[in-house]
Amino acid sequence: MKTVAIVQARMGSVRFPGKVLQPVCGTPLIGLLLERLGRSRHIDQIVLATSEDARNEPLASYVTGLGVTVFRGSEKNVLDRYYRAARSVAADVVIRITGDCPLIDPQLVDTVIEKFRASGADYVSNTSPPTYPDGLDTEVFRFSALETAWKQASTDFQKEHVTPFLRESPQFTKLTITHDTDVSTERWTVDEPADLDPVRRVFEHFHPRRDFDWLEVLAVRNSHPEWFMSNRHLTRNEGQELGTGQKLWKRAKQVIPGGSMLLSKRAEMFLPEKWPAYFSKAKGCRVWDLDGREYLDMTLMGIGTNTLGYGHPELLFVPGYAQSRVAVSFFRDINRARYPRDGLNQLGDTLNARVPFAIQCLHIDLLPCLDGSQHANDLFFAHLHGSAHGTFPRIRVRKGSVDEIFSA
Repeated sequence: MKTVAIVQARMGSVRFPGKVLQPVCGTPLIGLLLERLGRSRHIDQIVLATSEDARNEPLASYVTGLGVTVFRGSEKNVLDRYYRAARSVAADVVIRITGDCPLIDPQLVDTVIEKFRASGADYVSNTSPPTYPDGLDTEVFRFSALETAWKQASTDFQKEHVTPFLRESPQFTKLTITHDTDVSTERWTVDEPADLDPVRRVFEHFHPRRDFDWLEVLAVRNSHPEWFMSNRHLTRNEGQELGTGQKLWKRAKQVIPGGSMLLSKRAEMFLPEKWPAYFSKAKGCRVWDLDGREYLDMTLMGIGTNTLGYGHPELLFVPGYAQSRVAVSFFRDINRARYPRDGLNQLGDTLNARVPFAIQCLHIDLLPCLDGSQHANDLFFAHLHGSAHGTFPRIRVRKGSVDEIFSA
């Protein structure tokens, strides 16, 4: 039976964009992972499964240069990406590895594979329940089981995270491997910028060796606990619980005090890490988050609906304004137009603290339908604090031969 390890990786991580190509000891993280995984005795082939998004071109190019097969598929339906990648190389057995685990241990991977082969189970992992450090996760399953999941999985969660259907459905036989001591609170993965320092210190400690095993890393952790402090506040598999808006909010708080220009009405004052910090659209008192979930905006001010203009149908169809239907994109476009070399552009999807003050002088660029000479002063925006509720943008829209002025 052909055993294929499929490593999922992409450049568009919300919390840490481009993380898989971050250099450590002169080698990108994904290169370190693939080198270590390649030491497995039971894997016949390794495939990198990334998405068709253009942002992944550097990743695909680098991995192809290493001689590793690259498959490109859906960005969000990762289950479909896995199924098609496995089918393209005629895999009988699939090992799932995520691209943010450069400390993956090939010996531990082989142990899971051996358990799978000896047991005859459909699915074997070392994660249910987790007892190994976060960053060593290994799942092994039959292609036939993957195909069943691909056909029957119905929720976005099941499709995004690949194996929930396999783990939850009673139609599959499942086994797990556990360690004698539970060390699952150790965090050796790279999901966020704070995760990079411990991993970097480990590789620097063993450099130029790259064949160290996970128990050696644990020994380093015990002798140098201060090297592993930067990410102690992060929780395991947090990404599976957070929505797109919450992930974006975590990035925002790294560069903007409080996370946004809002103070008294900022999202985490009402329901930390659950409230939809960013909206994709609004209509009346209804708002939709970045994952398409609908809410009634029952805050004290209705920040989302005010900022987005209540989804006024004529406002949404103003040429040049359509790009601004997502509030996040709206401020991102202003930021890039006004400060193309600003260092904060690394956070292109969140609000630059200086952006609201630049809005007034940029409306001609954003709304080219306006007559800049005659009506340049007809458009203004309130600062996004308490004044947002009492002041609305007034937009002059040319409609045939008649000018109509309305409040958004």
